[in-house]
Amino acid sequence: MAMNFNILPMQTEHTRSIAGIEQQCFGKNAWSQNSLDYQLTNDCAYFFSAVSDNGEVMGYAGSHIMIDECYVDNIAVALAFRGNGIGKALTQRLIENARQKQCAFISLEVRVSNVTAAVLYERLGFVLVGKRKNFYSHPTEDALIMTLYFSK
Repeated sequence: MAMNFNILPMQTEHTRSIAGIEQQCFGKNAWSQNSLDYQLTNDCAYFFSAVSDNGEVMGYAGSHIMIDECYVDNIAVALAFRGNGIGKALTQRLIENARQKQCAFISLEVRVSNVTAAVLYERLGFVLVGKRKNFYSHPTEDALIMTLYFSK
């Protein structure tokens, strides 16, 4: 059964749920609710929530844009809602936002072991541009650097 959800700009009422999703997905590396709340007032930050028809936050994605460069901070979907296209929709919203802001590219890091996400990003047009050795902790792991370039 397909899940109904909307991608909305992140709101104050979403940050507590998002902090919980962060904890579930990233453990010791999770962003705190305070860090998420701060992003609401950060002019460089663009954060979006995936919200179900009944108001439940199912996932979120965030990026920062500096001049014409877009860097993805996190894309996370609650374990209970994975496999429903939420991660794809959130990633597409970040791409759309970067295009609207006339960025030259959007770039992200993904754990080498997160093959599902890497394949999704590749399908959305990202290309592998490098690796960061031991980028992640808990556990220590290399990151793939993937970038989607926009033609001017």
